[in-house]
Amino acid sequence: MRRSPAGYRVLDQRPGLFGEIWVLERNGRRRLRFGSAWGIDQSVLDTQRPERPGPAYLRAFGLAARLRSPLRTALLVGLGGGGAAHLLRAVAPRCRIVVVEADPAVIDVARRWFGIRPDRRLRIEQGDALDLAFQRNGTSSFDLILHDTYDDDALPDPLATTSFLAALRDRLAERGLLVVNLGMPSVARELPIVRRFAGLFPSPGIEFGMPTDHNRLLIGSPTPLPAASEVRRIARRLDAQRELPFPVLPFGRLCRALPRRAARRRA
Repeated sequence: MRRSPAGYRVLDQRPGLFGEIWVLERNGRRRLRFGSAWGIDQSVLDTQRPERPGPAYLRAFGLAARLRSPLRTALLVGLGGGGAAHLLRAVAPRCRIVVVEADPAVIDVARRWFGIRPDRRLRIEQGDALDLAFQRNGTSSFDLILHDTYDDDALPDPLATTSFLAALRDRLAERGLLVVNLGMPSVARELPIVRRFAGLFPSPGIEFGMPTDHNRLLIGSPTPLPAASEVRRIARRLDAQRELPFPVLPFGRLCRALPRRAARRRA
């Protein structure tokens, strides 16, 4: 008998490349967890409103996506339950999205339980993100890249190196955005990654804090990004005009420039 947290229904349990995969549901919210039924939520889907992401960092990602427009192409490194893909389809319906996911079981789960349907604007590639990033003949560039490849509460070490982050940067279009989701419980563990990230770009990056948890998004670009005050103005306009299916000003208020001292250091 499959045990699960009280009140949850187990929809799926199967082995994956990096451990057991669980899909649970309660009150119309479907959750993807790795390792055990009591693990950290990797994805949360509102089955009635899939374009409204549960995790705060994905809502902040919606604001980040509006810092450059129009978005024509996006690369998502890591699929999970497809929350970022659902969001981009809602806020940038003309954007062509490529998703790279190493685990075929995760791809199958996302299709079966999280409503991910590849089509001419959404392509899923099963493969190693390292292989993709370091392709010498890779000619595609992207307006937006999201690096969201958590293993429990940390980025896998090979995907947190300066060389990997730089390889993603090199796949950006001229005004493209590289967005990295960080959610480690210890600031000390995050600091080396923040320093590596900040040192990739000629001008300061920015970060969005979360009002409800310890996640944060790092955002960098080959060309200068808006100042924090301008990001707040953009967030107010988006909320006033209801351009997104959720408010984003809380993330705009928690926007700040990455420290310039960190930007001068390279790991």
